[in-house]
Amino acid sequence: MDSQRPVPMPNAETAPFWTATAEARLSLPRCNDCDRLFYPPPPRCPHCLSDELVWEDVAANGKLYSWTEIFLEAVPGIAAPTLLVSVELAGQRGLVMHMLAHEPRVKDLPLGSAMSIRFGALENGVRLPYAEPAGDAA
Repeated sequence: MDSQRPVPMPNAETAPFWTATAEARLSLPRCNDCDRLFYPPPPRCPHCLSDELVWEDVAANGKLYSWTEIFLEAVPGIAAPTLLVSVELAGQRGLVMHMLAHEPRVKDLPLGSAMSIRFGALENGVRLPYAEPAGDAA
């Protein structure tokens, strides 16, 4: 992997997310006031602005919501073309995660296809979520 690639730097707000990804788990904040999950993890709920947040593990799978292919090298260390996908998480209507896809066949799948979220390691041990077609969709 290119040494120029930016590496996420966990902070107090994002540490639970990165701790979970290090263990190959997907954990997201849920608002105690409006009961909604969200991503990425901000300091307050983006829906009701409450700061009463709890972290919970969620299923690391979902449906292909959309995808785009970026043909310019927009981020150092991430070679073009880059395939970026949006996955609506299972059981979390409307909650969409945007991430890299390591599987170019995603472009050939119909929207709504089953997707799995996996975790790949960077040089410093941080693990990033990425999406790939699930099971027989691959």
